[in-house]
Amino acid sequence: MNNNLLASPGSMDEELDSTERKKPRSGSSGSQQVLTSESAIACTVATTTDPSKAAKRVARASVGASPPRWYHLTTPTLPSSHALVVAALHSSVSACVSDLSAISDAAHGYTLPPPPPTAVESMDTARSIPTTTSGSGGGLAFDANAPVLTSPSFPLLAGSPNVDMSAIPVSLDQVVSPTVVDQIIQLFFDYVYPLTPCLHRPTFLADLAARRDKTDPIFFSLVLVVLASTLVQVPRVLVNLDKQEVEALARRCVRVARTKVAFIWEDPVPVRAEFVVIFYLEGIVHLLLGNNTAHVIVTSQANQCALAMRLNEESSYEGLNPIESEIRRRIYWLLFQADKSSACMRARTICLRLEDAPGLCLPTEVDDEQITSNGILPQPIGMTPVIAGFNIVTNLFRILNDALLLQRRKAAPSVDSILADLQNVNQLRERVLNSTADVSSPLRIRSAYDSRAASPAQGWEANLKGRFMDFFTGAVETQHINSFLVMQGNILVTQQVVRLVLLQTREALLLQLSALTHMPMQGVGGLAGVQNNEVAEDIACDLLDGLNSLPEECVATNGPSLVQKVRFVAIQLMECSTQTSPQAIRAQTLLMQFLSVLSVIEGMYTFGRDVSAE
Repeated sequence: MNNNLLASPGSMDEELDSTERKKPRSGSSGSQQVLTSESAIACTVATTTDPSKAAKRVARASVGASPPRWYHLTTPTLPSSHALVVAALHSSVSACVSDLSAISDAAHGYTLPPPPPTAVESMDTARSIPTTTSGSGGGLAFDANAPVLTSPSFPLLAGSPNVDMSAIPVSLDQVVSPTVVDQIIQLFFDYVYPLTPCLHRPTFLADLAARRDKTDPIFFSLVLVVLASTLVQVPRVLVNLDKQEVEALARRCVRVARTKVAFIWEDPVPVRAEFVVIFYLEGIVHLLLGNNTAHVIVTSQANQCALAMRLNEESSYEGLNPIESEIRRRIYWLLFQADKSSACMRARTICLRLEDAPGLCLPTEVDDEQITSNGILPQPIGMTPVIAGFNIVTNLFRILNDALLLQRRKAAPSVDSILADLQNVNQLRERVLNSTADVSSPLRIRSAYDSRAASPAQGWEANLKGRFMDFFTGAVETQHINSFLVMQGNILVTQQVVRLVLLQTREALLLQLSALTHMPMQGVGGLAGVQNNEVAEDIACDLLDGLNSLPEECVATNGPSLVQKVRFVAIQLMECSTQTSPQAIRAQTLLMQFLSVLSVIEGMYTFGRDVSAE
């Protein structure tokens, strides 16, 4: 909270008087405007000139420059303390009789969004955003004393992170150069979109080409978080920037994005689907940059906005534009996946339960080009939509939801309830195995390796690690990896995670049954009618075979999320395995060796502390 709000009327009057004395004289407005314009030109020139020279131009243009003109709005005279009380009571009564539709969840998402703020309104809103000049760490300003980046790729950026951003950018050109925007957007749709289909590609690209970022601050913010989340999720070799440049640009995009939507904290506006996407993608950036607190906060905002829009209720989609309807479905199931992933691998409470979304349909399995404002066209015969892979993963997470609820049940167990739960576990396991049985050819993993039959060739670990390093350093020309191969890796590791959780649930239930019936563990399985004899080593072998069968580029582009899932499976398998056979020991050893290779991938994405840290 601003400390000024807690000051006494007298002290506030003194502060306002001091502020009035510091106001520039009207005669200086002309020079101020010239300086501000010159600073903007200097920032733009940085895209085509040497960064150090551009920085010098900005420094010369900024000397003696006053803050932007919108900082010098006349401040009204503060009333006396008695008048303050009367004004507060009057304001309180007025608020009670004002229109309450803005705070109704029913109104959120169902009213037409208001027109985007004008340039004046955007700047007026930005008055409350703290900005600093060189030397301070808050606000949007960057440290002017930081070393100048001299990488040959850095001139592609619209300006160095050292540039003072107290003047809020009004278009993408002032944050990132068009060349970099085009490159990163293409990478998003190739590598990130298959896992995160939160945009309607034709509409997004059309709005981007029409420069909607200049008139709509929400779209401006959306583009920026798309850029930032792509930068931290794809290998840096693909964007031709080093680690320092990627992190600086990602942070710059997030800071500007938050500023562009800051008006939502001041003015009552209906919740929009774009807000959910912005918060979700921003959370990914914070997570991979090592700020878990910020990740938790903005992800919670995304979840609550989705629930306020009733995205978990099928009835809320009636009468919506087909494009809006499909995007909302994707957004909710995307949040559902992330929620189950956190609940499983971070032992967090489930926030978005499957029972709270009864009858909610999955996204329609057609490509974005088939979805129009007038309706959804049929998918061309013989063409597999990318969203099909997303739906497979969603179904796996729906099974994981039920498995986690069984695993965390608090009610006192009885023999009958345990037997019923074991039967449920068997059915869930069958659903997991069938989830990839009839998938389309582009999404089917063709295993070219069988760890049960033979050990890998001598030196396979060093060889694979070398191929990963060659890919990340750009030492070899790599093939373009299509979206289906990226999705194959995600389906593979997600399926093994769910199988493992079901195995753990079954073992825990059998242990409870053994305690209640006073029977040994070897005998309760027959009593419960457990038909499958799957062991932890089966999961280890299937995961290892699948990872070895995928191109290293496919595994590498799945990034830290894949590595964390593989690590989770490996550690849990070592804890729950009870077999000491040579085959079991070999499977565990091979998986741990593969995990050591995958650590190379994680190292190429790490910016701050470990992304898995709490």
